[in-house]
Amino acid sequence: MEGIVSNEVSTALAEKNAEIRRLRGELLEAQDKIKELQEKIVASSHDSIITFRDEDYFEAACQKLCHHVQQWVLRFSKFSDMRLCRLTSSLQDEKVTDRFENSILDGSDVDTYLADRVKRRDIFMSVVMTMMWDYIFTRYLFGMDREQRQKLKTLEKQLSEVGPPAAVQRWRATTLSLLAKRRAFKEQRALDSEAVVQEIYRTLSKLLPPPHELEQSILDSLRKVMKAAVDLSIEMRTQKAEYIMLPPLRPEYDTNGDLIRKVHFNADLMNERSGETTSNEELEEQQAVVRIVLFPLVVKKGSDEGEGDEEIVVCPAQVLVARPGKDKKVVRVLSGDRLSANAISQSNHSFPSIDMSTSNMI
Repeated sequence: MEGIVSNEVSTALAEKNAEIRRLRGELLEAQDKIKELQEKIVASSHDSIITFRDEDYFEAACQKLCHHVQQWVLRFSKFSDMRLCRLTSSLQDEKVTDRFENSILDGSDVDTYLADRVKRRDIFMSVVMTMMWDYIFTRYLFGMDREQRQKLKTLEKQLSEVGPPAAVQRWRATTLSLLAKRRAFKEQRALDSEAVVQEIYRTLSKLLPPPHELEQSILDSLRKVMKAAVDLSIEMRTQKAEYIMLPPLRPEYDTNGDLIRKVHFNADLMNERSGETTSNEELEEQQAVVRIVLFPLVVKKGSDEGEGDEEIVVCPAQVLVARPGKDKKVVRVLSGDRLSANAISQSNHSFPSIDMSTSNMI
């Protein structure tokens, strides 16, 4: 009798386990169908005019651009590896001098780094990325003429005063997507891109002119990097969510040429790129001082549909921190005229608050 009961219990358990396995299989199948439907719904919510990209895409694109710029700068410097770099003190072009001097945030002398064939690459990269930000990522849409940019900016502002934010963001993304596909726009974009290429090359060549026979090769490789930067900027502007590359940090000096304040490392907004750091959080706890910004902070505001104003970091700023004991501190002396023209009016001692309005675009 006991054996019969035991067999019946075993049979019942086996049937129950089989039922559980069957239900689990059906559940997994249902979950797959739900996921498939969700993907279809998301895809259908993005019209055919706008090419939707999420923050993961832009994070990867920013990292890729950062790598491309770094590799180009490495090549540019190594082509003149056995040559000394000219120092900013020898330059007659104040604008170029300012570009290099403003790449150092902790008050160190930029010429100290330019004199080192390895460290000068970090200065070059900071200058190149700042110029890309200035000429490309501040534009309402790179490749559009100024008059058209101003008209669209004005129209967007008027729409924002009367319409819901999500509708305005959709209008912007749709309008810019359509304009970016026009032949005339593509032609103007190519001309503007070449102008930026030549300006970056001219600026770096002021301090380290490459061998004449390598000039064309350097320019061609820079054009490829420029295309990646321009494509990224246009993709950022043609999303319903707002993506923006924030202004690179600038040093701030008083009238005596002394640094007013230092920029301390922020693990939420920055990544230390030297490879000598094990933890960004430790750098923040130590109040490490940022010396150079290699790649600016990129942020996203709003949902993928342009709703809300939640702000998230897409790509942290890529920075280098000062290493106490490894570098000597050098105090800079600037003229009062240069300060009033550049450092005081344009500097930031920390990452600025995220203002995503079109007033930031020109």
